[in-house]
Amino acid sequence: MLDDVLEYVAAKQLQTAARNIQAGRPPDLARANLAWCPTRRFRQRKFSYSLMAFIPAPWYRRYRGGLKAALLPTVTEPSDSRPRQH
Repeated sequence: MLDDVLEYVAAKQLQTAARNIQAGRPPDLARANLAWCPTRRFRQRKFSYSLMAFIPAPWYRRYRGGLKAALLPTVTEPSDSRPRQH
């Protein structure tokens, strides 16, 4: 049961680190959260967040912005030749 509690705490630490990275906070804060995170179940997630913590925040924001723009469909106005009445 203690292992499950430790994994739960580690999952919360990983979540905190990910949110710090996404918010653009200093990467040292995310690295500190990741340093104390002894997990067996979430090793891959910890590794990917550790790599993201080394990417400068402006680069990460640019990447996220480009990814969102690529994934979100573009909204176009319907081409209607009738004049609009207000």
